[in-house]
Amino acid sequence: MFEFETHIKSLQEKLQLLLKNQQQLLRENQRLTADLEKATGMVQHKEEVLRSLQQQLDGLGVSSASGYSDQEKVALEKRINTYLKEIDHCLTLLK
Repeated sequence: MFEFETHIKSLQEKLQLLLKNQQQLLRENQRLTADLEKATGMVQHKEEVLRSLQQQLDGLGVSSASGYSDQEKVALEKRINTYLKEIDHCLTLLK
């Protein structure tokens, strides 16, 4: 009977250890999830800032288009046409 009680006690200790490990993993998972959400938010913010800066840069390029070579003007025109197509596509999706 003593051996049986020893096995039960050993199993209980192992179960307690497993439960403790599970709780630690759950806390770590919550922390990592929060970190991921924070990082995702930062990435989205930085992408918005980048888009804004790119638009400003494009705007500056358009305003000084007279200084562009013919090749650069063609590339700029293609970029503007691409933007217009994307805007038209978005408007179509909204309808």
